[in-house]
Amino acid sequence: MKIAIFNENKLGIIIKSKVVDMSQAANWNSNDMETSFQRFLENFDELKHSMEAAGQTNQSCEIVESVFKITSPKY
Repeated sequence: MKIAIFNENKLGIIIKSKVVDMSQAANWNSNDMETSFQRFLENFDELKHSMEAAGQTNQSCEIVESVFKITSPKY
């Protein structure tokens, strides 16, 4: 699974040529990315399967239309 922070600090996964928004599935807070990312890593095993399933139906956008962010260096 390829994970991305993109457009307006959303959490997404990359599927083929699209980035699928996983913010809701992962309870992501785009206003507090550091805490959200830490919580995401701690709960990844629990979230992985629901995110993969949501990847088939959630809103997505083309990779070429996305702006990617870099996570905090401490991760």
